[in-house]
Amino acid sequence: MTFDLIEAPGFYDNKALWTRCKWIGPGRGWIDPVKEAQASKIRMEIGLSTLEDECAIQGLDWEEVLEQRAREQTKMQELGLPLPCLDPSTNNNSSEADNENSGSRYFCESLFWASQPKQAAKT
Repeated sequence: MTFDLIEAPGFYDNKALWTRCKWIGPGRGWIDPVKEAQASKIRMEIGLSTLEDECAIQGLDWEEVLEQRAREQTKMQELGLPLPCLDPSTNNNSSEADNENSGSRYFCESLFWASQPKQAAKT
């Protein structure tokens, strides 16, 4: 009986390289979406979690989420629509202290810059 079903040269010598992957299962769903979104935001702001972790909990790939957000923001700019969450100070429901201490501004701005076209290096 032969087990040569898949060619994987160097598998046993480099097992860690061949088996390095991250499986993202189905999302667990939300009981209270507002509270869970707030908890997710807080976990990321205080450094207990990452976007990768929070997306995986919902069955999403963080890179695909960022790429989609970038496409949406680019399209919004093309259509002259306001970009969401770039300036938390425009949110009338939050206080100045919340705006000063919030990590969400950095996150939203990073999404904005990720959506910008890449500039060619000047020579």
